[in-house]
Amino acid sequence: MKNVGSVMTVLRYAFPPDHNVLEAIKMVISEETYGCAIIIDEGKPVGIVTERDYIRKVIAKDLNPHQLKFSDIMTSPVITVPKNMGVIAAGKVMKEKGVKRLPVVEGDRPVGVVTSNEIAHAMVEDIDELSNLMRESVIDLEEYRKISQEYVAFEGFDSELLGQHIQLDDNCSILNPVSDIMTSKVHTVRKSTDAVDIAKRIDQDRVDCAVVTEKGVPIGTVSERTLLRRVIIDNHNPLKLTAKDIMLSPVITAKPETPIVTASRIMRKFGHGRLVITENGKMVGLVTEVNILETMFELAKDLHWRIIGRWHDGDFRQ
Repeated sequence: MKNVGSVMTVLRYAFPPDHNVLEAIKMVISEETYGCAIIIDEGKPVGIVTERDYIRKVIAKDLNPHQLKFSDIMTSPVITVPKNMGVIAAGKVMKEKGVKRLPVVEGDRPVGVVTSNEIAHAMVEDIDELSNLMRESVIDLEEYRKISQEYVAFEGFDSELLGQHIQLDDNCSILNPVSDIMTSKVHTVRKSTDAVDIAKRIDQDRVDCAVVTEKGVPIGTVSERTLLRRVIIDNHNPLKLTAKDIMLSPVITAKPETPIVTASRIMRKFGHGRLVITENGKMVGLVTEVNILETMFELAKDLHWRIIGRWHDGDFRQ
């Protein structure tokens, strides 16, 4: 099973609390990295500013970023995870805390950032690999211990009772159709919607993107990152930018029957945190990295108990 250190992005930038927001955010979003600024004080992480924070607290409120410091808008205290934490445990932290980015630390020193996208895709591959091993009955005792440790530590189960907590769900599979986990209620905007209005809607609805439609057909997507890049990097007035100017097009789509594991791999291949689900040319839903993450966490738990159950039944070769 992978740990956070094997999937994280190495920390590129860190800023003091009194650093100007605009200057730093330009540095962060000019690269396709982890989409946040880590704020440190005396070498320790004390805050975080994500793309969503900037949209909610600066653009949507029409504030002047030239006059803002990180201490004005950062989320503090910041939730961190150790570099040696397993990806499943990190996924649980994200799910419980409702965050998509976690600073990674060694001791108190920040060394990287791990995103929900990285965690979700790592879990997909781990679960796929373990599922194959289960079918072949080749998981050894050491692998069993590695798998169980995360759940003993983070689920609060007594290791002596592991065999008595078997939860099986034959319908739970990464080969299930993506329609099982997609969001049917999708935030849509017109081509003429301006960037400030999009920012306000994203803030109000607590979503990370909007789908641009024309006569019910998806023609583009506007994410937090694409919005910020046009406003900050290209130095445009958000009131004069429309969805048509900002959107990513063409739209990356999948059918409702696409397996979850395939949907995850499509998202990773194209570097998108979302996938529009269409049927007969019409949009029927949206799958995001958060949907994948939440699903993978539940699947990992299910698979864990299957392995425990089969181990206690003596189904595996030693």
